[in-house]
Amino acid sequence: MTEPIAKWNGLVQWLKRRAFRVSFLKCPKMFIFIYALPKKEKWVFYTVLAGLFIWFIINSGFHLYLGIQIKVVINAVYLLSICIPMLLLRKNYGHY
Repeated sequence: MTEPIAKWNGLVQWLKRRAFRVSFLKCPKMFIFIYALPKKEKWVFYTVLAGLFIWFIINSGFHLYLGIQIKVVINAVYLLSICIPMLLLRKNYGHY
């Protein structure tokens, strides 16, 4: 009977590590979107776009290397869903 309990404890520990990692990585993004974006600070525009493009290049390149083309398509849709609103907001940040 101890084997299922050990598996369950291992799963619980894995979930706790995963939840910490996800919440820790989202903190800077939440700061940008909650505090800096409404204040219309100029660095926000470049920071969001630069981070997005770096992520797209690395992630899509890795998935192309592994042969997972559908993830590249999903990444492209996600990239466009963020870039289009950011480009429409560029006038609010002093860019023309």
